[in-house]
Amino acid sequence: MDRFLNDILPSVPSCPGPTIRRAVLSKAIEFCQQSSIWHEEQIFTADGGESSIELLPPEQSRAFRVEVTRNGVSCLTFDLNDQTLDFDTVFTKDEEIHIRLFLVPVRTATSIPDQLYHEYFDALTQGALAHLMLMPNKEWTNPQLAVGYQGDFMYYITQAKIAAIRRHPQTKLRM
Repeated sequence: MDRFLNDILPSVPSCPGPTIRRAVLSKAIEFCQQSSIWHEEQIFTADGGESSIELLPPEQSRAFRVEVTRNGVSCLTFDLNDQTLDFDTVFTKDEEIHIRLFLVPVRTATSIPDQLYHEYFDALTQGALAHLMLMPNKEWTNPQLAVGYQGDFMYYITQAKIAAIRRHPQTKLRM
């Protein structure tokens, strides 16, 4: 999150670095969850007889939603609270289950993926500035500017949603 400090600090002078880092992380989580832009494909090959899959998201992330395909048929899309998928039926030997994990950084993350940083730097910066400028009773509080930054942030989310759908047309649009 330190990569954002030099670009955010001039707009919110005297804002502590940890506060900026938390704002960036909070907006990265919101951005990823609303846009579904960060995802990873995993294939699970069953030994036979099991009926659950332990998800393995990348370090410093968690899956908030999954799409599951069994035997070539998309069968499930659901939101997650747990990182385990439980099925009503057992898997057959060598059955392949394709899973698309939709990811967000965990609240304790100290960094975000380089691709997210490079492709959506402006979005995350605008979102963090909106967040920071809406903090009450701070030297950098500026609700008028925050509205503009938040509008830009929401525009970037919409653009990322469109990009996610274009990359993977079967991804369902969620509002």
